[in-house]
Amino acid sequence: MSSANDGTGTGTSRQQRRQKTQTVYIIRHGVALHNIPDARTKAYPDLFDPQYTDPPLVPWGTQQATEAAGKIQNDLSRNNKSCVDLVVSSPLRRCLQTSSIVFPPINSPKRVEPSDPSLRRPRILVNEMAREAYGVHYPDRRGKRSSIVAEFPWVELSPDFTEEDAQWRPDKRESLQDVKVRASSFLSWLASNCQEETIGIVSHGVWIEVLLLRYCPEVLDNGQRRVYNCDIFKARCISVWEEKVDTVGNKNGTCCPYGWKDVRFWERPVE
Repeated sequence: MSSANDGTGTGTSRQQRRQKTQTVYIIRHGVALHNIPDARTKAYPDLFDPQYTDPPLVPWGTQQATEAAGKIQNDLSRNNKSCVDLVVSSPLRRCLQTSSIVFPPINSPKRVEPSDPSLRRPRILVNEMAREAYGVHYPDRRGKRSSIVAEFPWVELSPDFTEEDAQWRPDKRESLQDVKVRASSFLSWLASNCQEETIGIVSHGVWIEVLLLRYCPEVLDNGQRRVYNCDIFKARCISVWEEKVDTVGNKNGTCCPYGWKDVRFWERPVE
């Protein structure tokens, strides 16, 4: 992480400005059950059908995630890193599956961890702000907390993560503007709460498009290019912390994303 300090002052207060840079990998989940048409009728699944609630990856999606893992690992190795420092994932099952394949968790029952701490895999932190637009469509309704804990015991849920999906409603879908506000709030949260240098973010197509079009629209040809399953983006996220200290030492600080630099698009690993 790189940082810079700039202190300015007046007769009554002093303001400090610090900057940090984090490398971020942004990945859309692999192909899930609701993303593919019926083999016989060629019709896509009915998103209003409860049977498609929080659907899993299909084998193709698992293959995509495996290919993505290799691409990211090769890029990390070129930069003398063995793994990212933190993964932040949407709570939807398809994202948690993708996260667990692309970034194998520390205490996954499917792997034996090496004794060298530098080779240990990162923790996976679940954040509701990284989920897809929610409401009406059943694939965007997350599972119960207890179900997530049972299927993904290696991921971290916050204490206020509710048993039922309190945000999804059958009669109202989140607007695109709502998603924009939520994506910006996520970045502010990331800048304020995560000090890790290299971070993986696993989310959804609409959410990623909103984020990139807000901070670096050129990477999506200003909206002409879509985000497909297991597309990978890499960026340097630059954020600024501004702290004001008054004459008696009281501090009032705020941290916000300053900009995204060096954004690169990697082609989909599986066609």
